[in-house]
Amino acid sequence: MNNNAKTDNGHITPLKVYLLIGAMLLILTALTVKVSTIHLGPWNAIVAL
Repeated sequence: MNNNAKTDNGHITPLKVYLLIGAMLLILTALTVKVSTIHLGPWNAIVAL
């Protein structure tokens, strides 16, 4: 057995990145809800996608 084997822990993402992504998802969700209340005529289906 090789006692000098190194373990690779992989890439560790900072907590700041997770918090930023979570905040952006919440903001975009709120924006989606707000836009859903606006009548856009034939554009409703396109905006919903």
